Amino acid sequence: VPRRCDADGNGNLVVSVRNDTTLPITGVQIAISYTDAYGRAALKRHSISGQILPGKIASVNAGIPYTPGSSCPADVVAAQIVE
Repeated sequence: VPRRCDADGNGNLVVSVRNDTTLPITGVQIAISYTDAYGRAALKRHSISGQILPGKIASVNAGIPYTPGSSCPADVVAAQIVE
């Protein structure tokens, strides 16, 4: 499941997930690796509720600072096809 990272108007990370399958997907979970305010490595998980229909995009605001153009610190770690 492809993902994309962008910054919102406040410079926070927004992760977008696109469903490239021909069936709806659900149970999408995203893991974000980042450095916290104290310089420690941290991991944050977010779930996207509901279904993502084929060809559609769903987004979640992680609420952590992100610099546009830097590497995307998010990975899709779970998703299920709705049958």
